[in-house]
Amino acid sequence: MQNLYQSKMLWEQVDGKTELQLLELLYSLCPESDETRMDLLQRKINWFRFSEHEWPAGILYGMHGASDEQCNKILKEVAQAHRLDKEGHYLQYLNQFEEKVREYLKRLSEK
Repeated sequence: MQNLYQSKMLWEQVDGKTELQLLELLYSLCPESDETRMDLLQRKINWFRFSEHEWPAGILYGMHGASDEQCNKILKEVAQAHRLDKEGHYLQYLNQFEEKVREYLKRLSEK
């Protein structure tokens, strides 16, 4: 992915899509592929782990604290991750991450 990100010509050929966006596209084209499903799930888990690494101070979206709208987007992504995790390998993690996002969203609404 770093090679793709660093090559302007290649980056433009994929319309500037991120690794996650490319995996989502591949999964939409090949939903029966367990390898693609697991790659997409693992990428989402990595994103969630980054998003929570400042916890309990907050939930990140990119390099900044997530907004209400971004928290809701994260929650939609968590719901999709639950569907992708057919084997239940990440069930406990996804549940606790979802609780953190909901708690953070509550804190935002109290400000």
